[in-house]
Amino acid sequence: MESVVEAHAADAHAIRDSEEPSLPSDEPEIKDARRLFASEDSEIDSDVTGDSDIMNIIQSCLKDVKMLKQHNHVRMIKMLSLLIAVSKYVNLRTLYKSIKACKQPCLKASIAIARRMGRGIYFARQIRYNELYLLKHRHLPPRKDYT
Repeated sequence: MESVVEAHAADAHAIRDSEEPSLPSDEPEIKDARRLFASEDSEIDSDVTGDSDIMNIIQSCLKDVKMLKQHNHVRMIKMLSLLIAVSKYVNLRTLYKSIKACKQPCLKASIAIARRMGRGIYFARQIRYNELYLLKHRHLPPRKDYT
């Protein structure tokens, strides 16, 4: 009986951690680099105040995906499905956050989108990771399975 209680406690801890960003923080290095180059380049100054709107980032990535249409269909379809999943996830998560009864909006939204797309829990985790990666790097992470 104790192992069941311990397993539930471990699951609760893992679920709580899934609501937190999982990318390592590069904030100190980024701030130092921005200060260093701020006098040289005014564009970086506008990035500090930040256009971190994920939907704008996704729109720019979709334009890049359109260029792949002639070259690599498999890569284009995979990238397109990831971008669509992230955009739907952001919309659903916003809706879930507005509902006070929903305790884990990030987790529930990612699982719901993955299920809608006929995928599993691993894909739900990829959705959350890809959102963080898009916000940080403004493009999808490089994957070996695109080619």
